Amino acid sequence: MIKPTNSNSLGFTLIELLTTLAIVAIIMGIAVPSFQGIIANNRLTTQANSMVGALNIARSEAAKLNKMVTVRKNSSGWGSGWSVFIDNDRDGSFTNGTDVNIQNYSAITGNTIKTSVTNYLSYSPDGRSNVNANFYFCSPSGLATFRRVVIANSGRVRTETESTSSKTYAGQCP
Repeated sequence: MIKPTNSNSLGFTLIELLTTLAIVAIIMGIAVPSFQGIIANNRLTTQANSMVGALNIARSEAAKLNKMVTVRKNSSGWGSGWSVFIDNDRDGSFTNGTDVNIQNYSAITGNTIKTSVTNYLSYSPDGRSNVNANFYFCSPSGLATFRRVVIANSGRVRTETESTSSKTYAGQCP
C-alpha cells in the first residue's frame, strides 16, 4: 500500500461538499413536483378502480346468485365509502337479518366524488343496472384532473380519463 505524501488530500473540501449538495438540491427540486403528479394520478386511479371493482362484484354476484345486488353509499356520502350486499327485500338499503353483506369499501382520501347516483344502484339477476350513472373522482390539487366511472343500463362499467373523455366532462371537477 502506498501512503500519500500529503495528508491534506484525504477528504472533500468544503467547496466540493457544497457544490455536491447544491446539485442534489436542484435535482430534488425538479423531481419532487413530478412525483407529486404521479402520486395524485395513482390515487385517482386506485380509487376509481375500487369503485369499478365493487360494481363488477355486484354485477357478477347478481348473475351468479340470481338475486338483486346493491351498491350503496355509506351514511355520510360516497366519499366515506360504500357497501355491496345482496338486497333480498329489493329496497336499496341494507336490512339486518334480511340482506347479506358481500363487501365494504373504506372512505377515499385526498379526492372527492361527484355523482348522479343519490344513494344506491342495483344490479338485477340479468346483469343490468337500474341506473345510467357516472362517478367522477376529482383531484383538488390540480396535479391530476379526474377519473370518470361510467355505468350503462346494460350493466357495463368503463373508466375514462381526461385524455380518453370528451372535454365536456372535464367541467365536473373544478
